[in-house]
Amino acid sequence: MILSYIRITDRPDNGRLSKTVFTQAQMDAGSVVYTHDDSNTTSDIFTFKIADTNGNERTGITFRIIVAAIDDDSKPTATPTSAPTPTPTPTATPKLTDGGTEDVPDTGTETPDAEEITQEPVEENEGGSA
Repeated sequence: MILSYIRITDRPDNGRLSKTVFTQAQMDAGSVVYTHDDSNTTSDIFTFKIADTNGNERTGITFRIIVAAIDDDSKPTATPTSAPTPTPTPTATPKLTDGGTEDVPDTGTETPDAEEITQEPVEENEGGSA
């Protein structure tokens, strides 16, 4: 029997074939490839028929594929090699309500926002002390 062609009649459930009709020579050359769909399955099957050059066919042939199991469900976690450097915020100079400003020494610490300083009048007691 000289094989004329191979035709897939029932495709695989967990992957795909690169061709659905091919010859034995194409199979021998490696041009027919099964690609697994990365599901958590370890096998697959497909059904095909073959025909010879005299027109004789044989149908219902099943081909079983064993898929190597790979544990790809656990995702690797990345560990940073160093902590990110924070962007410094400029030191704010407090504002006085009377329109003046007060110098604030730069202590190297970050101040998120300028703060408002309110001066309150001091009432003197009759004794002269505040």
